[in-house]
Amino acid sequence: MGVKTVRELANWKFGKWARSIVTLAKFEKEGARPADCMLNIDMALDKEHEGKSFTELLALPVSALQGLTEKADACLKHHHVDTIEKLGSWKFFAIAESMVDLVDTEETMTPEERKQAREMKKLE
Repeated sequence: MGVKTVRELANWKFGKWARSIVTLAKFEKEGARPADCMLNIDMALDKEHEGKSFTELLALPVSALQGLTEKADACLKHHHVDTIEKLGSWKFFAIAESMVDLVDTEETMTPEERKQAREMKKLE
């Protein structure tokens, strides 16, 4: 499906869309959406699923996301991911996203290298 690295998985738009749907479904109140509500995610969904509630979307196959096909359903099923809810809650997506979010906090220098860098800074 074109995902080859941890960073690509973390930034995979379909995983992000699914995660967002899962999150928003937790806060959705049945029947509380105004008829004239302007929020829609039509660009993320196949036409037939536009207008459905977040809760309804959770049970749909991942191919309901615009740009994924039944081939994606088959591929992800091997990873026990067969719905939008499972994709949005998929531990490997969450792990990849968390790793990429934290990568800039990683210290790559050894304690000795950090000491040398501090000493060099004093000389500047």
